[in-house]
Amino acid sequence: MSSISEISKHSYCLLFSCEIFNDPAVESFSESLANLPLIENLQLSLRSLKKFTTKCLQSLCQSLKRLISLTKLHLDFSFCQNLDNESVIDLNQSLSHLNQLKEFKLSLEGCGQLASKAVNLLYESLTNLPFLKNLHLDFNMIQQMDDQALNTISRIVEALGQLEYVNLDFSPCPNITNLAFQQLCEVLKAKKGLHTILLNFNGCEKIDEEKLKALYHNLRANPLIKSLSVGGENYLHEF
Repeated sequence: MSSISEISKHSYCLLFSCEIFNDPAVESFSESLANLPLIENLQLSLRSLKKFTTKCLQSLCQSLKRLISLTKLHLDFSFCQNLDNESVIDLNQSLSHLNQLKEFKLSLEGCGQLASKAVNLLYESLTNLPFLKNLHLDFNMIQQMDDQALNTISRIVEALGQLEYVNLDFSPCPNITNLAFQQLCEVLKAKKGLHTILLNFNGCEKIDEEKLKALYHNLRANPLIKSLSVGGENYLHEF
Protein backbone atom coordinates (compact mmCIF):
# COMPACT_ATOMS: atom_id res chain seq x y z
CA MET A 1 0.00 0.00 0.00
CA SER A 2 1.24 3.48 -0.76
CA SER A 3 0.16 7.01 0.01
CA ILE A 4 1.08 9.90 -2.27
CA SER A 5 0.23 13.42 -1.20
CA GLU A 6 0.75 16.50 -3.32
CA ILE A 7 1.76 19.11 -0.74
CA SER A 8 1.85 21.83 -3.37
CA LYS A 9 2.47 22.11 -7.10
CA HIS A 10 6.08 20.99 -6.81
CA SER A 11 6.01 19.14 -3.47
CA TYR A 12 5.20 15.50 -2.86
CA CYS A 13 5.11 13.27 0.20
CA LEU A 14 5.19 9.54 -0.54
CA LEU A 15 4.72 6.87 2.11
CA PHE A 16 4.96 3.13 1.48
CA SER A 17 3.98 0.47 3.97
CA CYS A 18 3.50 -2.82 2.24
CA GLU A 19 5.51 -6.05 2.22
CA ILE A 20 4.68 -6.66 -1.45
CA PHE A 21 6.45 -3.48 -2.47
CA ASN A 22 9.15 -5.42 -4.32
CA ASP A 23 11.52 -4.91 -7.25
CA PRO A 24 8.89 -4.67 -10.05
CA ALA A 25 6.79 -2.30 -7.95
CA VAL A 26 9.77 -0.06 -7.30
CA GLU A 27 10.70 -0.01 -10.98
CA SER A 28 7.18 1.07 -11.88
CA PHE A 29 7.16 3.74 -9.19
CA SER A 30 10.60 5.00 -10.22
CA GLU A 31 9.44 5.47 -13.80
CA SER A 32 6.55 7.60 -12.53
CA LEU A 33 8.87 9.64 -10.35
CA ALA A 34 11.14 10.38 -13.27
CA ASN A 35 8.20 12.13 -14.95
CA LEU A 36 8.24 14.86 -12.31
CA PRO A 37 11.38 16.77 -13.35
CA LEU A 38 10.21 20.08 -11.87
CA ILE A 39 9.54 18.73 -8.39
CA GLU A 40 11.27 20.80 -5.70
CA ASN A 41 10.29 19.01 -2.48
CA LEU A 42 10.26 15.23 -2.13
CA GLN A 43 9.64 13.32 1.10
CA LEU A 44 9.90 9.59 0.57
CA SER A 45 9.39 7.03 3.32
CA LEU A 46 10.16 3.36 2.69
CA ARG A 47 10.46 2.57 6.37
CA SER A 48 10.56 -1.10 7.38
CA LEU A 49 9.98 -2.50 3.89
CA LYS A 50 11.30 -6.04 4.19
CA LYS A 51 11.58 -6.56 0.43
CA PHE A 52 13.33 -3.29 -0.32
CA THR A 53 16.65 -4.46 -1.73
CA THR A 54 19.78 -2.97 -3.26
CA LYS A 55 18.19 -3.49 -6.68
CA CYS A 56 15.17 -1.49 -5.52
CA LEU A 57 17.42 1.34 -4.42
CA GLN A 58 19.27 1.29 -7.74
CA SER A 59 15.99 1.78 -9.62
CA LEU A 60 14.93 4.56 -7.31
CA CYS A 61 18.27 6.37 -7.57
CA GLN A 62 18.16 6.30 -11.36
CA SER A 63 15.00 8.40 -11.14
CA LEU A 64 16.18 10.62 -8.30
CA LYS A 65 19.16 11.90 -10.25
CA ARG A 66 16.79 13.30 -12.89
CA LEU A 67 15.02 15.52 -10.36
CA ILE A 68 17.53 18.32 -10.74
CA SER A 69 15.12 20.98 -9.46
CA LEU A 70 14.95 19.42 -5.99
CA THR A 71 15.77 21.79 -3.15
CA LYS A 72 14.42 19.60 -0.34
CA LEU A 73 14.85 15.83 -0.12
CA HIS A 74 13.88 13.54 2.76
CA LEU A 75 14.63 9.82 2.41
CA ASP A 76 13.64 7.35 5.10
CA PHE A 77 15.05 3.83 4.63
CA SER A 78 14.87 2.96 8.33
CA PHE A 79 14.87 -0.77 9.12
CA CYS A 80 15.27 -1.77 5.48
CA GLN A 81 17.43 -4.69 6.52
CA ASN A 82 18.54 -5.69 3.03
CA LEU A 83 20.49 -2.50 2.43
CA ASP A 84 24.26 -2.73 2.78
CA ASN A 85 27.27 -0.47 2.26
CA GLU A 86 27.35 -1.07 -1.49
CA SER A 87 23.75 0.13 -1.72
CA VAL A 88 24.93 3.60 -0.79
CA ILE A 89 27.04 3.85 -3.95
CA ASP A 90 23.91 4.41 -6.05
CA LEU A 91 22.57 6.96 -3.58
CA ASN A 92 25.85 8.85 -3.71
CA GLN A 93 25.74 8.96 -7.51
CA SER A 94 22.19 10.27 -7.60
CA LEU A 95 22.90 12.98 -5.02
CA SER A 96 25.79 14.24 -7.12
CA HIS A 97 23.22 15.39 -9.72
CA LEU A 98 21.08 17.32 -7.21
CA ASN A 99 23.25 20.39 -6.73
CA GLN A 100 20.28 22.66 -5.97
CA LEU A 101 19.55 20.90 -2.67
CA LYS A 102 19.17 23.16 0.35
CA GLU A 103 17.82 20.56 2.75
CA PHE A 104 18.72 16.86 2.93
CA LYS A 105 17.52 14.31 5.46
CA LEU A 106 18.59 10.68 5.32
CA SER A 107 17.40 8.11 7.83
CA LEU A 108 19.10 4.71 7.87
CA GLU A 109 18.05 3.83 11.40
CA GLY A 110 18.26 0.14 12.16
CA CYS A 111 19.88 -0.83 8.83
CA GLY A 112 22.10 -3.38 10.52
CA GLN A 113 24.31 -4.28 7.56
CA LEU A 114 25.65 -0.75 7.24
CA ALA A 115 28.95 0.44 8.71
CA SER A 116 31.23 3.48 8.54
CA LYS A 117 31.93 2.78 4.87
CA ALA A 118 28.39 3.94 4.09
CA VAL A 119 29.18 7.41 5.45
CA ASN A 120 32.48 7.49 3.56
CA LEU A 121 30.64 6.74 0.32
CA LEU A 122 28.39 9.77 0.84
CA TYR A 123 31.29 12.16 1.36
CA GLU A 124 31.86 13.10 -2.29
CA SER A 125 28.24 13.91 -3.10
CA LEU A 126 27.40 15.73 0.15
CA THR A 127 30.47 17.97 -0.04
CA ASN A 128 29.48 19.03 -3.55
CA LEU A 129 26.10 20.49 -2.61
CA PRO A 130 26.98 24.21 -2.63
CA PHE A 131 23.59 25.47 -1.39
CA LEU A 132 22.97 22.90 1.36
CA LYS A 133 21.81 24.61 4.55
CA ASN A 134 20.07 21.83 6.48
CA LEU A 135 21.68 18.42 7.02
CA HIS A 136 20.00 15.64 9.01
CA LEU A 137 21.64 12.20 9.16
CA ASP A 138 20.14 9.40 11.25
CA PHE A 139 22.33 6.34 11.90
CA ASN A 140 20.51 5.29 15.06
CA MET A 141 20.97 1.66 16.09
CA ILE A 142 23.74 0.92 13.56
CA GLN A 143 26.19 -0.87 15.81
CA GLN A 144 29.07 -0.95 13.34
CA MET A 145 29.44 2.82 13.08
CA ASP A 146 32.77 3.95 14.55
CA ASP A 147 35.19 6.88 14.67
CA GLN A 148 35.80 6.70 10.94
CA ALA A 149 32.15 7.62 10.29
CA LEU A 150 32.27 10.55 12.69
CA ASN A 151 35.53 11.82 11.23
CA THR A 152 33.92 11.80 7.78
CA ILE A 153 30.94 13.74 9.15
CA SER A 154 33.37 16.34 10.52
CA ARG A 155 34.94 16.72 7.08
CA ILE A 156 31.50 17.05 5.47
CA VAL A 157 30.49 19.80 7.91
CA GLU A 158 33.75 21.64 7.26
CA ALA A 159 33.22 21.53 3.49
CA LEU A 160 29.64 22.85 3.43
CA GLY A 161 29.95 26.61 3.28
CA GLN A 162 26.23 27.45 3.59
CA LEU A 163 25.39 25.07 6.45
CA GLU A 164 23.04 26.48 9.11
CA TYR A 165 21.39 23.42 10.66
CA VAL A 166 22.94 20.09 11.69
CA ASN A 167 21.07 17.13 13.15
CA LEU A 168 23.08 13.94 13.78
CA ASP A 169 21.90 10.75 15.46
CA PHE A 170 24.44 8.06 16.32
CA SER A 171 22.56 6.57 19.25
CA PRO A 172 23.61 4.06 20.47
CA CYS A 173 26.86 3.40 18.58
CA PRO A 174 29.20 1.67 21.05
CA ASN A 175 32.33 2.01 18.87
CA ILE A 176 32.45 5.83 18.71
CA THR A 177 35.08 7.20 21.09
CA ASN A 178 35.94 10.48 22.78
CA LEU A 179 38.63 11.22 20.18
CA ALA A 180 36.30 11.42 17.16
CA PHE A 181 33.60 13.09 19.22
CA GLN A 182 36.01 15.80 20.33
CA GLN A 183 37.04 16.43 16.72
CA LEU A 184 33.40 16.90 15.74
CA CYS A 185 32.98 19.32 18.65
CA GLU A 186 35.87 21.46 17.42
CA VAL A 187 34.54 21.54 13.86
CA LEU A 188 31.07 22.57 15.01
CA LYS A 189 32.49 25.21 17.33
CA ALA A 190 34.50 26.77 14.51
CA LYS A 191 31.76 26.56 11.88
CA LYS A 192 30.49 29.99 10.92
CA GLY A 193 26.80 30.37 10.10
CA LEU A 194 25.48 27.48 12.19
CA HIS A 195 22.44 28.41 14.26
CA THR A 196 21.03 24.97 15.16
CA ILE A 197 22.89 21.88 16.34
CA LEU A 198 21.06 18.73 17.39
CA LEU A 199 23.22 15.78 18.40
CA ASN A 200 22.09 12.45 19.82
CA PHE A 201 24.91 10.25 21.07
CA ASN A 202 22.87 8.72 23.85
CA GLY A 203 24.14 5.25 24.72
CA CYS A 204 27.55 5.72 23.09
CA GLU A 205 29.40 4.05 25.92
CA LYS A 206 32.90 5.23 24.92
CA ILE A 207 31.92 8.90 25.09
CA ASP A 208 32.05 9.95 28.72
CA GLU A 209 29.80 12.38 30.52
CA GLU A 210 32.53 14.98 30.87
CA LYS A 211 32.94 15.21 27.10
CA LEU A 212 29.22 15.78 26.70
CA LYS A 213 29.31 18.55 29.27
CA ALA A 214 32.35 20.13 27.63
CA LEU A 215 30.64 20.10 24.24
CA TYR A 216 27.54 21.72 25.65
CA HIS A 217 29.40 24.55 27.36
CA ASN A 218 31.81 25.19 24.47
CA LEU A 219 29.08 25.40 21.86
CA ARG A 220 26.73 27.36 24.04
CA ALA A 221 29.34 30.08 24.24
CA ASN A 222 28.83 30.75 20.52
CA PRO A 223 26.23 33.57 20.28
CA LEU A 224 25.25 32.52 16.74
CA ILE A 225 23.89 29.17 17.93
CA LYS A 226 20.20 29.52 18.72
CA SER A 227 19.36 25.89 19.48
CA LEU A 228 21.49 23.08 20.85
CA SER A 229 20.60 19.57 21.95
CA VAL A 230 23.21 17.09 23.10
CA GLY A 231 22.54 13.53 24.15
CA GLY A 232 19.15 11.93 24.44
CA GLU A 233 16.60 11.30 27.13
CA ASN A 234 19.31 10.86 29.78
CA TYR A 235 21.29 13.98 28.89
CA LEU A 236 19.59 16.87 27.18
CA HIS A 237 20.31 20.58 27.17
CA GLU A 238 18.43 23.16 25.12
CA PHE A 239 18.34 26.92 25.16
